[in-house]
Amino acid sequence: MSLTEMSIYGSVLILVILAVRVLWLDKLPKRTFPVLWDIALLRLLVPFSVSSACSVYSFLEAGQRQISGASAAAEGGMTAADASPVWNGQGYPLREFLDEPGLPLPGENLEWLLPMIWGLGCFLCAAFFVITYARSLQRFREALPVDDLQIRQWQQRHGARRPISVRQTDRIAAPLTYGVLRPVILLPRKVLWKDSADLDYILQHEYVHICRRDAVRKILTAAALCTHWFNPFVWIMAGMLNRDIELACDEDVLRRFGSQARVGYAMALIRMEEKKRSLLPVFNGFSKNAIEERINLIMKYRKVRYIAVAAAFVLVLAVTLGFATSAKTVNTTQDPASVSADRDASVQKDIIEVNNADRTDLESGASLRTNEINSQSDAPDTDAYAISYMSEGIPQEEPADLYRGSGYIILIPKEEWRMYAPDAWIWEYNEMVQFWVTDYGRTAREQITETLAADGYIQTGDDAILQKESDGRLYVVRLLQDGDRIMSLTYTHPSDPEYVEGLGTHLNAIAINFCLLPTRDSQDVEG
Repeated sequence: MSLTEMSIYGSVLILVILAVRVLWLDKLPKRTFPVLWDIALLRLLVPFSVSSACSVYSFLEAGQRQISGASAAAEGGMTAADASPVWNGQGYPLREFLDEPGLPLPGENLEWLLPMIWGLGCFLCAAFFVITYARSLQRFREALPVDDLQIRQWQQRHGARRPISVRQTDRIAAPLTYGVLRPVILLPRKVLWKDSADLDYILQHEYVHICRRDAVRKILTAAALCTHWFNPFVWIMAGMLNRDIELACDEDVLRRFGSQARVGYAMALIRMEEKKRSLLPVFNGFSKNAIEERINLIMKYRKVRYIAVAAAFVLVLAVTLGFATSAKTVNTTQDPASVSADRDASVQKDIIEVNNADRTDLESGASLRTNEINSQSDAPDTDAYAISYMSEGIPQEEPADLYRGSGYIILIPKEEWRMYAPDAWIWEYNEMVQFWVTDYGRTAREQITETLAADGYIQTGDDAILQKESDGRLYVVRLLQDGDRIMSLTYTHPSDPEYVEGLGTHLNAIAINFCLLPTRDSQDVEG
């Protein structure tokens, strides 16, 4: 999954969580929302996706195919596969199709610049977080241990799992916690030690941060900001995540001390209010963080009911399955609208007719092959096709899928190729390696060759094949004609000799298996 796809998926998920937050913040357990943000962080940082039939993108894709199929039927019998936009199996189109097939993709000449801009942004963000953390850590290490009986007793009660250090410094105005493996609770010197209730609230609040590994959440948030610095929704997520972490801690403190502690805890929070400090991505504090929202929710606190916990669980599960997963992969070589048995038989008949023709290439040895067809089968045997060719004198064979376009058929290798636009495919490992089909309709062949020549194409030994070299890429056009209807398959790859020898042979094998389907007009003429 590309960085752009990760960012788009993450943005949709962030918007969904924000909507859930607006609707049910005061009704669900506050711990629900940090968990939802954890899911968004994983979607932004994990470079692969899990497909699910329950994904919203699966339903959107199915609906799009149905609409496209209905539109195609109204326009004269095109299949849904012919008319529908190409999806990447994850819920949205990969690229807009080209208005002029054969030209480089939009922005292709800037491909080298975009990674540099992104890398510079990552570096600047990472430098900011690292420098901020390093400077703060240097100040924090100057803090002195607290020698207080109440705190020592608290440490004995809460230090069973791992030791927790409590220190004090005049460099901060509000308590905070830092450290993942060796957590430290840092207290300001202005804490009123005589008020034991306030101190209990503070220590319990910071202890909840430690138990829930909120410092790790902050690190992951900083990583997401560095990776997706260009995405404003990720910055919004970072701010809301900080809020919800504090709200979840507030709720846990009140659960520990009871609803009668609401007033005292709210007053402690107000007394600890400070001026907004700079962003500290891996520190958790008792300081001001949307103070009005926190106090309102503290005063509205009620003991969490089991039905609210169950509702939160269902909500988290629904958001995860619906928006954190991708669309169930659909075989784009078949008509999603369940093509009829008669049409399938017609496709098979066309393929057999093509196979009976002489479609071999003496130089590459490429050929179109099918196995025997079961006439009683309701659908084509998609495992019956393969692309065969010779590479450096060694026979090569790749399993392929039959794809039927508007007026043509072609075999597409099952692996390493994907559709990025109607009638256009791209190699997964190098975006400079592509092939696409162009329908010239009934344009005169001489006019087509003149247009191609004006674009820099020259004739080869075969009148039906033209090629050109431009910007370090080789473009090859293979023209096919059925009556007065002409279509072409164009493929391109880097012009380096290693590509010409390897991928050139492979793409030529694909091009040879590009066949036109007989039209009604040509059949009438033959009759």
